[in-house]
Amino acid sequence: MKLEPTAIWARLDQFEAGARSHGVTHTTFRRITEALHLSGLQRNDLQQLLNRGCPKQYATPLWRIA
Repeated sequence: MKLEPTAIWARLDQFEAGARSHGVTHTTFRRITEALHLSGLQRNDLQQLLNRGCPKQYATPLWRIA
């Protein structure tokens, strides 16, 4: 299944807001994939999308919660 960028960014914003409320500063791409209800097979595509859209949040190998 192809990722829909607009939907991904909206759902990521919700995930990050919840994570921030719990004091989370970084997360794995696996956790983001699970939280967005995506297939593990889509993880690489998701990571590429996020890294292109917000490269400063990519803190190898983690994603920095903005």
